[in-house]
Amino acid sequence: MSQIHRIRALADGWLGPRSIAPSKDAIDKFSAIHREIDLLPNAKSLAPTGVGGLLLEWVDAEKEFTAELEPHGVLFMSIDDGDDSDEIALPFDADTLKRFVVSGRWDA
Repeated sequence: MSQIHRIRALADGWLGPRSIAPSKDAIDKFSAIHREIDLLPNAKSLAPTGVGGLLLEWVDAEKEFTAELEPHGVLFMSIDDGDDSDEIALPFDADTLKRFVVSGRWDA
């Protein structure tokens, strides 16, 4: 998971003077499920956001999935099938993120 290593190396200002690098805590939260992330389809993207968050996106079975850990600890998740979308924002929970990455669902 070399992308995590590149993200860890970022410093504030990486995307411009006001950009913030993701915190070690945020990176560690995504690193904890790296095996599940690695099993996602090839069309996946893990990227830092300019405000200090992390964004994971992937496509599977004609649906687009997004999981974003915002810098203040909120986990935003969405599913978009082109006709309809569903989204939720919750306080970060590792089990919820793992479930979403593995099954495409945030509910148990």
